[in-house]
Amino acid sequence: MKRFLLTVAVLALSGGAALAADPLANYYGNTLVVNGPDGAFKIWYKADKTYTGLNASGVKISGTWAVAGDQICVTQTSPAPAAGQEKHCGGVAPDKKVGDTWQNTWNDGKTYTQSLVAGS
Repeated sequence: MKRFLLTVAVLALSGGAALAADPLANYYGNTLVVNGPDGAFKIWYKADKTYTGLNASGVKISGTWAVAGDQICVTQTSPAPAAGQEKHCGGVAPDKKVGDTWQNTWNDGKTYTQSLVAGS
């Protein structure tokens, strides 16, 4: 369940706005800090369509990401998630920049607060 929640948190890039040419350009080289009911996560998106992170327990995670329409989909590859928990999609917001903080409620019904912080 924690892996699912982490993946949902990774997706928590609230959205609905039209996508820019590279919707995550502001995220590269910076840290997405996600706070939710299960603790704080840190995610680092890369231009090569991969991400790394630390979950609330300090466990390193990694995987790939892709944007389709107004959705970002992440696929966790390490550590291997439970069957059916590999890929999750959610809204993307290309307008977020360093210093922004926003909230999202996802399909698990939990609210996550995200902040884009300078540096990695």
